[in-house]
Amino acid sequence: GRSYVLTVRLGPVGQLGQVRRDTVAHQEFLDHGPMAAVHAITDAIVDGYLVAADELGKDLDVIEENVFSPLVTDDSETIYLLKRETLELRRAISPLVPHAQRLVEARMPGVPEAMRTYFHDLGDHLLRANDSADSYESLLMTILQASNSRQSLQQSTDMRKMAAYAALLAVPTAIAGIYGMNFTNMPELNWRFGYPAVLLLMAGILVLMFRAFKRSKWL
Repeated sequence: GRSYVLTVRLGPVGQLGQVRRDTVAHQEFLDHGPMAAVHAITDAIVDGYLVAADELGKDLDVIEENVFSPLVTDDSETIYLLKRETLELRRAISPLVPHAQRLVEARMPGVPEAMRTYFHDLGDHLLRANDSADSYESLLMTILQASNSRQSLQQSTDMRKMAAYAALLAVPTAIAGIYGMNFTNMPELNWRFGYPAVLLLMAGILVLMFRAFKRSKWL
């Protein structure tokens, strides 16, 4: 109205006492009428959106550093939590975007000429918070895909290592199993150097296999 401002708050949205005190302290600002109070209230709310967006940005930097670090870690749960927080921020901001565009374009009725710059900045801040939320959501999806890809690659690498070690163990096991059958006629059974020759054969085969696995980056 001409001499009052009515606010409707659904749920806990913070205290407006400090906003009231700051506004009253600037009497020249209040001379513009109720729209000055409207600007003060909405500016405090939009500042809260910007703070939330900045905090999400800091968390994103930490997650991005963890995901692309040399050490492979499972950050899926943290990423999903950040996606939920980003979605909550978008739900709060998205309905206000058309009004923010009207403020930026100076198409909001009832705004005094002297305050159009203030409301223009207000709309600009709101659009910036919305853009940040959009970019964070896209970045989180990219980080999640990168995290899943790195985990899949790590699992594949682990499986190849396990297969290589299993192959290395299979060679001496097979040779020892054959010579453990206790047959009478076996190659080099009565030869003096048969036992060390078989051990040398095992070691030679293992060295060749190990070099082959190393060359193919299985180990």
